[in-house]
Amino acid sequence: MNVTDATNYSAGFNEGNNHQTTFVNDFEYDTYGNLIIDKNKGITEISYNHLNLPKKITFGTQGTITYLYDATGQKLKKTMTEGTNLQNTHYLDGFQYTQEALDFFPHKEGYVKVVSAQGVGGGSSFNYVFTYTDHLGNIRLRYTKTETQGLTILEENHYYPFGLKHNGYNSDHKIFEFNDGTNTVVLTPVTPSRKETYKYKFNGKEFQDEFNINLYDYGARNYDPALGRWMNIDFLAEQYYSESPYSYTLNNPVVYIDPDGMSVDVTQLFKSEEGVETAINTLLDLSEQTGLSLSIKNSDDRFTLEYAKDDNGNAIVMENDGVQMGSSDARNQLTNMIDDTDRALVSLRPNNRGSGVPGGSNIIYLDPIQINSHINNVSAGLNSKTIGYGMTFLHETYHTRIGGGLPDTNIDYGKGPTVEKMNTIRQQLDNNPLNRTMGNGTQYGERKYYMGTDRTSTPGNGGIIIRATMHFTIRNERGNNTNATTKTQVTQ
Repeated sequence: MNVTDATNYSAGFNEGNNHQTTFVNDFEYDTYGNLIIDKNKGITEISYNHLNLPKKITFGTQGTITYLYDATGQKLKKTMTEGTNLQNTHYLDGFQYTQEALDFFPHKEGYVKVVSAQGVGGGSSFNYVFTYTDHLGNIRLRYTKTETQGLTILEENHYYPFGLKHNGYNSDHKIFEFNDGTNTVVLTPVTPSRKETYKYKFNGKEFQDEFNINLYDYGARNYDPALGRWMNIDFLAEQYYSESPYSYTLNNPVVYIDPDGMSVDVTQLFKSEEGVETAINTLLDLSEQTGLSLSIKNSDDRFTLEYAKDDNGNAIVMENDGVQMGSSDARNQLTNMIDDTDRALVSLRPNNRGSGVPGGSNIIYLDPIQINSHINNVSAGLNSKTIGYGMTFLHETYHTRIGGGLPDTNIDYGKGPTVEKMNTIRQQLDNNPLNRTMGNGTQYGERKYYMGTDRTSTPGNGGIIIRATMHFTIRNERGNNTNATTKTQVTQ
């Protein structure tokens, strides 16, 4: 594999190997898809452990970087060897040590930098640094306050979408240093011999610049911002059949990050009033339809959907007189989504383009205009939530990789597997006495087919507004099937 840089601008991609003249490939990979040679960066060998995490990176005769992990793949130590010079970095739950000495540790709004005095009886000084991050977790500003220099900016960074830093301005970069002459801690400019050890920047991840490797460590993988590509593949790559296992954030880094952990991430909904309203309506509907005690957790400005658990780790289900609320299928689907090792991202679909899931992804788009059209146009006897916020969300989860990747159908008067799944949930809700009471006698019914009928098209909203009738079957007072409808609206 090769990359050709037409600009020859070294601050971006540095073409250390011109494959068109050397006739040697830039990159080579092992049978697992891990990068093992990068001619542009002077990497002659990379060896990996059983978790496909790099153990040792060799830069020809220049030196090496070695890594030590625990059994779960958590990085514990990094050692850079250059000739006889060894530099060790230790990682312990946010506490970071450089050359065996405590360097810094986190606090809620940034970190505490430890500065040790040199010489006999020196002691240490603890200095608070505060960070300002944007919606993607990028650390844009680091600042502090000292007794001698007052409030001071240590570093300001701004990034291109895929993570390269803007150059040409904001070049001031200061670090703490102990002044033996005045016996005080002072701020001094960074130089080649006086380097910064706090290297967390884009997405809040650690930037590795040893031997100009210039990669971000995301824990499970290493990312090259010059290419917008990973060094090795995702361990869940078999679930990403429609995406390159080396691509970053579905090639949409302005909206998404590639986080670690398990959750249904609704952060994007909390960036507008309409999004917050959508998140709340979805939460309330899902609580009723699953019986779960749901909440939205805010952790470092990441908003995730969670459900309450008992002391044994089992879901707490709301009940009355021994009867559990909600649908068991809906409950299982949602808890599986939340507990999965991958993450689903929930966003608004603007301009009434319809709720949906981009093919093969874990991104769920909710269209409140379309959903409110369903809610406000139900016929008598049909529960307005049958294609409301919660049921629309559940429907879309079945399209995600996490939820099974089930399709809809394009066959007229056909249901398709997703509608069949949702009809099972509807039946369970209609058979549940608690949900029947909450529905005030209305029914979720059974959706007769996926496609709508009686379509009309009118210009508007920068496109063609399409309205259609959605058909259901409900039971009348005599227990016989009768028809019910609602309306849908999308703009194409």
